[in-house]
Amino acid sequence: MKAGTLNAAYAVNVTHSHDSRGSRSTRLCREQSRLLQKLEEEVMAFDDFEDNGKVMDWLTRCEAIAESDSFVRSGHPEDQVIILRATLLRAAAAGVNWREIYRSIYEQWHTRHPHFPDLNAMASEIEHHRSRSEGT
Repeated sequence: MKAGTLNAAYAVNVTHSHDSRGSRSTRLCREQSRLLQKLEEEVMAFDDFEDNGKVMDWLTRCEAIAESDSFVRSGHPEDQVIILRATLLRAAAAGVNWREIYRSIYEQWHTRHPHFPDLNAMASEIEHHRSRSEGT
């Protein structure tokens, strides 16, 4: 349940809780308000956890590509960059912050894989591919 839905439920409950008993209804309103605030915080925390899970999933995929030496051994390190870029493009399409992922990959692996483009070069390549696929 998203925060907007919780606020709507709260508004309905508050409207119904006002009666002639005064202080009792005021206490109930405060209790409901605190409860709803806690629920909203839990929903936001879950959303953050879910987003972090997505980032970690894509980071794991990219790390598997980055740590492979087979591309260099086969004489085709450019293929590693192509596959990594394609994976980052898919992450971007899924709404994940691909820059955060690539920054981590680059910092960890660029000394071992000097053929990895720096963050600005990768950003340029990804933006170029994204704009081509969107037709702009």
